[in-house]
Amino acid sequence: MSARARANPRLAALAILFSTTTLVACGGGGGSSPTPPPPPPPAPRWTVSVAAGVSHTADISTFAAPVDGAADIAVFSSLRDVTLAPDHRLYITDERAGRIRTLATGQVSTYVGPAVSGGGSAGYPVADFGLENFLAVDSAGDVFGSYMFRQVVRRYAPGLGGATMAGQLDVVGFADGDSAHALFNYPAGIVRDSHGKLWVADSGNNAIRGVDGAGRVTTLAGGGPGAYGHVDGAGAAAKFGSPFYLAIDGSDTLFVGEVGVTVIRKVTPEGVVTTLAGDSTHAGLDLDGTGTQARFAHIGGIAVDGDGTLYVTDGHLVRQVTAAGVVTTIADLGSGDLHGIAVDIDGSLVVADVDGNQLLRLTRSR
Repeated sequence: MSARARANPRLAALAILFSTTTLVACGGGGGSSPTPPPPPPPAPRWTVSVAAGVSHTADISTFAAPVDGAADIAVFSSLRDVTLAPDHRLYITDERAGRIRTLATGQVSTYVGPAVSGGGSAGYPVADFGLENFLAVDSAGDVFGSYMFRQVVRRYAPGLGGATMAGQLDVVGFADGDSAHALFNYPAGIVRDSHGKLWVADSGNNAIRGVDGAGRVTTLAGGGPGAYGHVDGAGAAAKFGSPFYLAIDGSDTLFVGEVGVTVIRKVTPEGVVTTLAGDSTHAGLDLDGTGTQARFAHIGGIAVDGDGTLYVTDGHLVRQVTAAGVVTTIADLGSGDLHGIAVDIDGSLVVADVDGNQLLRLTRSR
């Protein structure tokens, strides 16, 4: 320190402060500063394109005639659900046309329903069923459809046609038992587990029901039409709020999207129900977050990939839900009404846009 600084206490204090700051800034005083951690990788971006269908709008009384053919000229009348089959074909419910359609190698065809224009092959006649809403497909090519407005689950086998598998046509109720006595109350989402058993979101009965290969129906969780609510628990102690959409992972755990309480629930094979994401007390909002801090506005479909990540359509949004319940919006179409969603074999997402009657594809990129 200089003689001048020693003679002036203020200068002396500034000199000490300056030297200390210099030592810290230069790493003096022993040791080097730790290396800052690398920045996190950028979040995946999703690009949106049209997978199939000519855009048009439809209402309850008028809709365009279905057209089979190349994906860019095909016409869907009224989209609802889409599911990926083990043979990698996509199966689609074109509900107001009374048809089940397929998309494979860039071609749209009719699998169930009258032959349509555009060169498509004739599928199995639907007779007076129509309005098939949700689908599951097995490795043999059998297609299982829940007919929400007819109260039955149907099966279509290649070369054998269709037949009612469980439920009684146009009879609403809540009863377990064999195929001739079991009753549903607006059966909605349907999936198939690793043992070949079907699981159905019985929306009006607020229950998750199982259907075995012989058509026998049992209840896994929930408790009938008076059991509406949002209560976690096991078996009949759990309460659902209009369970509509189902997905199933490789361990046969079910994921349920509920339209009444707008939450995502998890159901183990033993029937234990827990809330994965969403808050039933704040329905109608869309907010990213973790667990009950997240919000959903209009759940319209749900799918799960091989890593256990869920994808949920929510109005005009597509949301991602991790196994830990972290909810992130990955796409915002700005408008539209998104419903059925499937994870394709390449990891892209195929989404049914009900407003435009198109299948959209979301592709992950960096």
